[in-house]
Amino acid sequence: MNSLYYTLLNELLIRLEAEGFEIGIRKHIQLQELLKQLPEGLEPGELKPYLSPLFVQSAQQQQRFGILFEEAKEAAQLLEDIPQSPESQPLVNPQKPGFWRWMVGLALGLAIILA
Repeated sequence: MNSLYYTLLNELLIRLEAEGFEIGIRKHIQLQELLKQLPEGLEPGELKPYLSPLFVQSAQQQQRFGILFEEAKEAAQLLEDIPQSPESQPLVNPQKPGFWRWMVGLALGLAIILA
């Protein structure tokens, strides 16, 4: 997966949460599992039918999800087109396996603390 996937997912999660969709630790873990199972060569813009069942619980949410996905896709493409200076590069590479292991561990730790 390229960085456009991660930018798109980040933009989508921000929008979904702002609209009141349930975005918690469980959804993040389910999303990680789903990403591992996606077909090879899938373009970021083709993620909508795979992601929708994970977040949508009603016909109204389905319609809103489609709109938010398209907004997130456009925003992600714009962000990817902006040239970045070395100073603005992330310190952690989200494509390294250790990053996601750390993120899941952090999420689980927070869940335990907050429970």
